[in-house]
Amino acid sequence: MAYIGQTPTYGEFKKLDALTFDGSTTSYSMTTGGGANPVTPEKEETIIISLNGVLQEPGTAYTVSGSTITFASAPTTTDTFFGVLIGNVLSIGVPADNTITASKLSTALKTFTEDTFTGDGSTVAFTLSTAPGSDNAVLATIDGVVQPNSAYNISSTTLTFTAAPGASTSIRVLHLGFVTANAFIADASVGTAQLADNAVTSAKLSYPVAIDWEDKTANFTAVAGNAYFVNTSSNAVTATLPLNPTKGDQVRFLDVKGTFSTNNLTVTRNGDPIQGSATDLVVNSDRSGFSLVYFDSTEGWLLLEV
Repeated sequence: MAYIGQTPTYGEFKKLDALTFDGSTTSYSMTTGGGANPVTPEKEETIIISLNGVLQEPGTAYTVSGSTITFASAPTTTDTFFGVLIGNVLSIGVPADNTITASKLSTALKTFTEDTFTGDGSTVAFTLSTAPGSDNAVLATIDGVVQPNSAYNISSTTLTFTAAPGASTSIRVLHLGFVTANAFIADASVGTAQLADNAVTSAKLSYPVAIDWEDKTANFTAVAGNAYFVNTSSNAVTATLPLNPTKGDQVRFLDVKGTFSTNNLTVTRNGDPIQGSATDLVVNSDRSGFSLVYFDSTEGWLLLEV
């Protein structure tokens, strides 16, 4: 059959067997191959029906149910019929139950690996070749006897039995099909580089929050969020506030030797006000301890606690 435009690549495109009308019957069975093959369109729009060379409107002039076509009115005995099955709708929605086989799955989504070990009467932990998603994702047997989930637990690639399998026993661990990319996170494996900026909120922090303090005996540039033990027993110290701070940034300072009155601590603005003033902060009171929190470009750094 010729087509205007690109030839369709899906569907059966079969001519229906001719129908003989009697002037009173409205329902007829659709077949191909001389009646040998019943035709069951998915819906009216997947067949073309012509009576006397006039195309019939799907759903109005006729309906289909299974392999039966029912006309809205009985064709006359002189009406000529022509029909073409143009194919069913290609659907990629929800596959029917049990229709997807293992060969259709990506290798990354399946594993039917078998791990085997031999018991020695004392070892309880065995290393698997891949990390299962959970205790339920493997079938563990000892000498052919299936072990309940309560008989073992899995952490990453380590399967640990609650009791050591006997000496010379045959241990078989069959992975049941699916792995997970994020089933386990190893202890002490998450560092600063693995956390996105601003990803940890205050709701996820325990209180009080531990603060890392740094010792300073010479001039330095402060980092937002840090705290400093400042020792001016030998010389004055200048601390430069962070450049381009954001609202809520904090820094802390403490006179650990009680010598700020002799050798002052000077906190320089680095472009932003302190207490709303374009003036550096000079601290000359011994044993001073204070925090500065940044608000905005007008108020700048404000004393939070003294």
